[in-house]
Amino acid sequence: MVAPAEVPADGSSGVADDVGGESPGLVLKVPCHLFLPVVSAARVIGKGGSSIRAIRERSGADVRILQKELPREMQLREDRVVVITGEPSAVQEAIGGVLERVFDRSGLPDGVDRLSRAGARTVEVVVPEKSGSHLIGQRGERIKLLIEETGCDMNVDKEPMSGLADQKRVRIIAGSAEEAAGAVWRLLAVLEELCEGGVLKPLHFELREAAASVTTGSTVLPSQPYSGLASDGAPREHREVPIRLLLCQEEAAWVVGKQGNKIARLRDFAKVHMGDADSPPFDVEERIVEISAAVLEQRIHVVELVLEDLAMRREAGSEHLRILIPTELFGSVMGHRGETIRGIMRDTGVRLQQHRAEK
Repeated sequence: MVAPAEVPADGSSGVADDVGGESPGLVLKVPCHLFLPVVSAARVIGKGGSSIRAIRERSGADVRILQKELPREMQLREDRVVVITGEPSAVQEAIGGVLERVFDRSGLPDGVDRLSRAGARTVEVVVPEKSGSHLIGQRGERIKLLIEETGCDMNVDKEPMSGLADQKRVRIIAGSAEEAAGAVWRLLAVLEELCEGGVLKPLHFELREAAASVTTGSTVLPSQPYSGLASDGAPREHREVPIRLLLCQEEAAWVVGKQGNKIARLRDFAKVHMGDADSPPFDVEERIVEISAAVLEQRIHVVELVLEDLAMRREAGSEHLRILIPTELFGSVMGHRGETIRGIMRDTGVRLQQHRAEK
């Protein structure tokens, strides 16, 4: 079980829109849970923990970053969750401080990450799954109102969060860190209202490990790592071979999606990294998607999602997929006199062609 956030069970009052009028010592009943990738979390921590200490001292809130406390599935994906608790004004101040670090690009050289500098800011808030329908409202009226009030785009994920039981994510896209912080604060106010109305209870905010499976369509995939047997009969961890897909520049941009929304969903199932392909032997504009840190079924599911997404491109022609095979494993894929690869083609009905990429 993940270490639960501290959520008071008393009947203290909720979030006030005007935090200046709060009672001394009033503790926010709703913890703020922010989902962060590892790089953003590192910015919040800072060198030697300097940044997170400064946020704590300036705000007076309790700010923690969960890492080893998270389920192994999330650790493999290098996911992090920031937990912020305390008095309302302290929590609000800490949210602003955390997001200021998350979106900080001041250390980047000129000309690098221009889109990140000038574009929208995206933050994901972890909320109880039970709150999902209430946040959306009848016919989407509540989420529309929140979008109008905050000036930010908000999207409540339909699927539960992978790795955590009974939790889901709300994705907020804002024009600035300040707007994003305001939207997070407004979202907490709604959650507080749901607590006051008895819809949510402290136990709904506990971060617990989900059951050891992930459902995709009608198939249940195990989320536990595969254990095989070594030559001496002792158990050992199966050696994972990352799946690497080669994409053109346009395909890569499509898979990433606006503000990284689509690739973020893929990371619910595995660790997914997009990087430049080596040139030579590949074209300078080609990209490699590496899928790793998950059982084979989940990695394959990510490949299926990528192919389904690429099939929706208007420019898409004939369906094809370029997979990079490590040189040391190529002989195993081919088999003796090509028997293995011919068997794959015969069993699947798919045509496979070899394209050597010599460095």
